[in-house]
Amino acid sequence: SHFHMLSVVGTINLGWPRAVGIIFPIARIVSTSSTKTFATDCISKWTHIQYTSYYFGTIGIFAAASVPYYLYLRVRRYKAVREEWYSKKRDLEAEYISARREGENVDRVRRQLERMKRPPEFTDPAQDAYALDMDTVVDDDGYIVQEWTDEELAELEPTSYDVAFGAFIALSLYLCWLPIVTNSLQMIRSTTLKDIGSFLYVDYNIQTDVGAYSRSMATFLVFGVIIGAGLPYYLFKALKTHSSQLHWSKTKARYGFFYIGFSEERCYWEFVVLIRKLLLVLTSSLLPDAPLLAIYISIGILQGFLALVFLLKVYENEQHQKVEVASLVTALITYNCGALMATVKRDATSSL
Repeated sequence: SHFHMLSVVGTINLGWPRAVGIIFPIARIVSTSSTKTFATDCISKWTHIQYTSYYFGTIGIFAAASVPYYLYLRVRRYKAVREEWYSKKRDLEAEYISARREGENVDRVRRQLERMKRPPEFTDPAQDAYALDMDTVVDDDGYIVQEWTDEELAELEPTSYDVAFGAFIALSLYLCWLPIVTNSLQMIRSTTLKDIGSFLYVDYNIQTDVGAYSRSMATFLVFGVIIGAGLPYYLFKALKTHSSQLHWSKTKARYGFFYIGFSEERCYWEFVVLIRKLLLVLTSSLLPDAPLLAIYISIGILQGFLALVFLLKVYENEQHQKVEVASLVTALITYNCGALMATVKRDATSSL
């Protein structure tokens, strides 16, 4: 999150010195799927549209990479389950032989062995905690009760799909969401050069008064809204649906990256962080021609969210709370330094 804030301030044209300005593309590369640097620009010569297309494509890349990861998890789990099955069967057979030799009752062991007629197969479905939560049985008193207790379901190992799906959603949210939203919003602002035409503000290689640009902008904005709003909304619905199952291993595998570490009352806090990022991106993307105004609005946004962190107990661990405060304070110092530098440069220019 801290690197995200640094990468956003790097999109505001404040005239940073070269030695300082290099920090922002590094922060962007480290924290997102972005590859945009001066060096890659020189080699690839990509336009803003091509970079934006690449960012959307990274979600497809992560989705494709999730397939072999899922198969790897399935194979590993299959081997572990099969080995456990054979080990259990050997122990039961040894127990059966020992009981027969001692003349003891072997009915219980025989029934267990009869249930183990065949070893697990690769295609056998794994136990799904969400599905088992709906299973019921009739108890000795004739009442319909749940077959599995909450403690049993909470400890049930997540499926391979749960782990692979959780990794895909986490990568999409933390590496792809910010550059997709940023680049899509940057498609909105353009500037006009007299007797020449209109061009995209962030890329003068793209002419905006042609039909091809209008189609590209409409496409990116539509898909940007789908990713930018749809992904957080899906997570919100999922966490709301499973709000009573946040302690389950299955829920942690799928969505734990989004709420683990926060206090129970603030398990939604990552949505607040997303709102903070969105407000910063909106400010920097929609005010490219007013960098001072953009930086001062951004400072106000960060101060408001810093106040929220001070007022609310957000994290379970007090150290995490201190780290979040330190991150926001450091970001505020960086933003204020940029505002001060840009103000001094403006005043010096206006006095000449």
